[in-house]
Amino acid sequence: MFTSFKIMTRALQDFLSSNLPTLSDDWWENNVIERLSFQQQKIGVSEWTKDDLIECFDYYQPKSYSFEEKATKQELASFDEWVLKKSSQWLRSLYSLFVSELRDELSYHVSSLRIIPTNNNQVKAPSECYFPLEDSITDDSISCLRSDLLVPLEGESKKVHDGVNSFFSETGIKTYGEKESILAILKTYYSSDRISLDFETHALHMKKFFSWYKQAKFAAKELKKHSIILDGNFDYVKPNRTYLDEPYRPTGMATALGAKGVSTVHAINNMYLQLEIEINELNGFFEFLGVIKSLDIIETSCRNNPKWSYLRTAPGNATNTSANRDYTIDGLERLLKAHDKTVSELILKTVSNQGRFKDTATFSQNQSNSARYADSQWVCLLRDRAWVPTKSGTFVKPCDAQKKDLSGNFLHALGSEWADKIKFCQKEEESSKESLVKREAAKRLGFTSQTDFQLLDLILSGSISEAQKQQLIASVISSTHNFSQQLPQQSSSNVEARAMAVSKAAEQAPEKRKEVRERSVAVGKPSVRQEAEAYLKSQYSINETMICQLCQEELPFRKLDGEYYFEIVDFIESDSMHFQNHLCLCPNHAAMFKYSNSDKTILFEKLSTTKSRSISLQLNGIETELYFTDNHMTDVKAIFEVTSVAIQTSIEPQSPVVEDLNCVIDGVTIPKHLLLWRNAFITTSNNSGSVKIGTNKEVVASFESIIAAEYWWEAYLNSRGFEGKLKIRNENDALLAKTLGKLSLKVKPPSPTRVTRKPTLVPKSTSIKADKKIVRIPDGKEYCPRCKGVVKMIPCWKCHGKGWV
Repeated sequence: MFTSFKIMTRALQDFLSSNLPTLSDDWWENNVIERLSFQQQKIGVSEWTKDDLIECFDYYQPKSYSFEEKATKQELASFDEWVLKKSSQWLRSLYSLFVSELRDELSYHVSSLRIIPTNNNQVKAPSECYFPLEDSITDDSISCLRSDLLVPLEGESKKVHDGVNSFFSETGIKTYGEKESILAILKTYYSSDRISLDFETHALHMKKFFSWYKQAKFAAKELKKHSIILDGNFDYVKPNRTYLDEPYRPTGMATALGAKGVSTVHAINNMYLQLEIEINELNGFFEFLGVIKSLDIIETSCRNNPKWSYLRTAPGNATNTSANRDYTIDGLERLLKAHDKTVSELILKTVSNQGRFKDTATFSQNQSNSARYADSQWVCLLRDRAWVPTKSGTFVKPCDAQKKDLSGNFLHALGSEWADKIKFCQKEEESSKESLVKREAAKRLGFTSQTDFQLLDLILSGSISEAQKQQLIASVISSTHNFSQQLPQQSSSNVEARAMAVSKAAEQAPEKRKEVRERSVAVGKPSVRQEAEAYLKSQYSINETMICQLCQEELPFRKLDGEYYFEIVDFIESDSMHFQNHLCLCPNHAAMFKYSNSDKTILFEKLSTTKSRSISLQLNGIETELYFTDNHMTDVKAIFEVTSVAIQTSIEPQSPVVEDLNCVIDGVTIPKHLLLWRNAFITTSNNSGSVKIGTNKEVVASFESIIAAEYWWEAYLNSRGFEGKLKIRNENDALLAKTLGKLSLKVKPPSPTRVTRKPTLVPKSTSIKADKKIVRIPDGKEYCPRCKGVVKMIPCWKCHGKGWV
């Protein structure tokens, strides 16, 4: 360490001694050398280190604080005068010395030392200087190093030459570029409060600004801070004090700001169309600068929300973790009163592009207690005001709007989440559903034509006299009796020729042939269907009348033997056959259930979530209720607690994603047909210590202990988001359960009364409820002491939602 200091000291001494004839003026001897000697004696060292040299030059830096022990203004002036007198040879030698002795300090300490004489007779730090400018560039605000410092001297060694170049590059001397040129323009022309500049010069500046924006958008953000936009009043203002509208782009902002009564924001001047920049790119540049182009949904307090009396009842005491967020559109009340189609379309565009959660107000006292939620202020205002334009030119409330009166974007908005919240076309939807119910009932009474429906509506309206009503009823009944006249009438102009052609074709028709073919038949299915027939008869017969589960009315006809005819239809596709897993349907609804059932793939989810006796289905696009008796509903749910649901496959070509249905939980692969697996069995071995887990019939994985199997099952439920059950049994119990399952297929169907089952030999089930999702932590980490790793809607403040620390 001291060796490097000696080398540096000798080199410094050699440098000073060789230059003393030109350096040794009174100021250097009386100030710098004296200061060096004084510090050397004060700290008691015999040799100077590089830190001492840096400290000496750092002394001649301007003070940042008044209490700093640095040079006075007079001393600084003397030091600057001394540096400016030095020849380029001396300065280049000094810079080379800095590189050879202080290379590690160049980019940090040396770059901030005032040792560079500039072209404007100042002394600057390297980090503040630029290389000399081209002759075409004039910028007095830029400090450039003296040009002679860049010129190698005659007889100069290569070491000095390379050292000077390294000094300039490593201490941060910059090259004057486009950014510096633009910043100089901004400082010179656009920094004052009152800007006076002809448009020709401003147009040249704007083209330069536009070019910089295209090349470096991040750096070009500096433009937003200056008054560089000429508005319609020919004043230079900041971009956010202007708005974009015709003739650049029709945004409707002129009408909207007028409706709000805003007078401090003006349109962009039309003269920018002369810049010869493509209009769409020019609009993009204006938007980048921050000109107003649309209404914004802004965050505000919940206190003005119509539901504030409810929101404020959030439990707990107010802390600094409270939430008080609501959303509105500035000046929305005035905008809605304008009754202007342009304003309405602008509001529609604004709410259609709104971000997630901006339609909900949230209020809570603290993070620990639950929050209160309500529709945000803009949702409430749009729902209660008449602002939706119709084709007739009037404005109606969203709930009163009708689809036939809407046009353009208003029609496309139907069905969106925000449109449902403000009740778009609600009354029409309700009327349509009511009308559909009436039509279905009318069809069952024999009314079929559109005219019949119109007459029926007129009869039920109460707007006609009793005599007119009776006359219309007689007319409708007559039309239903003469329905045969409306049957299709297809006749031939030449009956004999048609009969001859058909006869000739009949003579050449191929004979019927029969051949034996093999096919796959489900073993035991006929016996299961026989049991299902008896079971369904017992469940859906009342007073010797049998009903359809979908019609919920009497079956349409009986067979010749007097028994009702009904279709026995499989309810949910399963890997096992159960007579209870069938439905009692009339022929028409049986076909609809098989071929027009939109909910066929989610029947299990509907069954598991229903709390009533029925399930809602979409058959042929119409919502229909599938009715169950209490016993039937209980039996079907019990079946699928121990039976897996078959995965529905399609004849359509599947994307590669479908092939990846298997999922892996902690190294265990779950088969495709068990994706909805919720009830598991742990089977212990009589001879070994191994433990198996799986369904009632299938083994999925093996573990070393029951505890390991239980932990895996809990991880499975958490990752799948399911609630499930776990039963523990030994091999004998498993064999007995399978035997009882086979025998149950031969048992006669139960009577209509509920059978009380005896306790099985299977031990009492252990229920594992996956109501909390716990994150998995990396090796070497531990669960957060506050949230214990449980995933919550509001992230934990201690671990920021990671679950571990």
